[in-house]
Amino acid sequence: MSVAFVGVRKNEKGLITHFLTDDGRTITFAEAKELVENGEVDSLTEIYQDGSWEMHLETTPAEGNNLDELPPF
Repeated sequence: MSVAFVGVRKNEKGLITHFLTDDGRTITFAEAKELVENGEVDSLTEIYQDGSWEMHLETTPAEGNNLDELPPF
């Protein structure tokens, strides 16, 4: 089963410290990074505290910078 991030909590510098998952869990950034590295998060292969991310799919690699735009919780 794949995990999706649906919300974020940021520190005073604007860096992501926690994620809210689609199953209602609150996890730290370190826990989220581990899930991503283990392939347990929808398509993501790398995440960064500033909200940027990477996907390395066989067909099209992609990058973005919008995880920090998820709703705060």
